[in-house]
Amino acid sequence: MLKAANETKLLDYVFSSENTDTNPFEGIEGQNILAMPGRYADSLKDISKHNTLSIYQPLKDYYNALKERGLEQTQNNLGVLTHEEPYYDAIIVRLTKNKTENLFHLGYALFLLKNQGTLFVYGVNDNGAARFEKELHRIGLETEHVYKHKSRAFWTSKDDAKLDIDLLREWISKGLSKRIHDTELEALPGLFSADKLDKGSIMLCEHLPKELKGFGADFGCGYGFLSHYVLSNDIASGIACFDHDNRAIECAKANLHQFISDENRVITFHWQDLTTEGAPKNTLDWIIMNPPFHDDADENKRLGQLFVEQAASALKKGGMLYMVANNHLPYEKLMESHFSSIEKPHEGGGYKIFIAKV
Repeated sequence: MLKAANETKLLDYVFSSENTDTNPFEGIEGQNILAMPGRYADSLKDISKHNTLSIYQPLKDYYNALKERGLEQTQNNLGVLTHEEPYYDAIIVRLTKNKTENLFHLGYALFLLKNQGTLFVYGVNDNGAARFEKELHRIGLETEHVYKHKSRAFWTSKDDAKLDIDLLREWISKGLSKRIHDTELEALPGLFSADKLDKGSIMLCEHLPKELKGFGADFGCGYGFLSHYVLSNDIASGIACFDHDNRAIECAKANLHQFISDENRVITFHWQDLTTEGAPKNTLDWIIMNPPFHDDADENKRLGQLFVEQAASALKKGGMLYMVANNHLPYEKLMESHFSSIEKPHEGGGYKIFIAKV
């Protein structure tokens, strides 16, 4: 969370009413402004007082935080982006840790931006902020910038006459879902293991039983690899897919479409932040999961621990958890306090497999 705090400090500094030299939004009123993907900062709240602010945020935890702080205009899907022609007077883009996703955001922001509109970009240095400023130079635009708190902000005015249209089209195309190597599954850039299947998830599949009886769930389902595996191999007849990223949920729906239409199966999807919202208690017979341990670019071991705690709470007595984790993650003691029995059938190659019973 330290990196996120640094970029928020930078954002609030640039947009401070006391900072008139480097504030590109100074005096702007009555304009249509988009933040993508928006995270809460006092400056966004200030901008919304005098302008029509739209916010795109597909991550449920950040979406909830924006809503709770009064930014009701936050949307979880691309609805704010579905304009067939330039619409916004200004767009604020937050850089993520994924290069492909960042180029798509920059390209689509330039498409949605009116001529002479302001494109403002910010992010931590570790996410390649300086490199993406150079990308705007490459597409034909001049920039101004400020760097502070190990982060960088830069901005430009869109000039249709100078834009490299072919490069713009290339950037926008990067936002399309793409087939994952050697699979029939597709994923959007920025999702976990979007380029190739995760070795740990493959390893977990190799240690699942031949049948998962009753009804269970895929916690942190991503684009649906684990769910697709148990359904396509008739290991399970139904499943509940949970993820905090709405993009992942939409990809999972697409990847599981052939099973959804089967009236003999029950498949549900839940856009939910399991770390704060949890799942219904004592309702599931089994859970499969490869829990996250990163919050954006920061490692956060507590995330996976919260997944373990929520899994124990959601399982019925006698319910089973099947989980893969990286070797260095400390789950053993926590699991001993929440499960009656724990097996570790594999440990090696950077991963460990847990099979635990409530």
